[in-house]
Amino acid sequence: MPNSTVLDAVPPGLRTLTHIVGLHYPGWVVRLLPRAIPERQWVAYDRAPLTAEEIACGFRAALFAPTVAALELSLAAESAYRERAGR
Repeated sequence: MPNSTVLDAVPPGLRTLTHIVGLHYPGWVVRLLPRAIPERQWVAYDRAPLTAEEIACGFRAALFAPTVAALELSLAAESAYRERAGR
């Protein structure tokens, strides 16, 4: 379909799941990329651009995972790391 978007390919239940996961991690946008390679189908993007200092500290602007459960683990680890670093 010429006017389809990436979200059109995501079933409504999975769209709801991405929204729920995003609510648990404020500041992150969670998406399912059904056409991506399996290891990168779930992605979370930081809503705010990272500063040069944050990049130097090792913060990541995007997290990729094969499943929503693995993405949640990555988000939890990144959130804990940022908290320890004072952000």
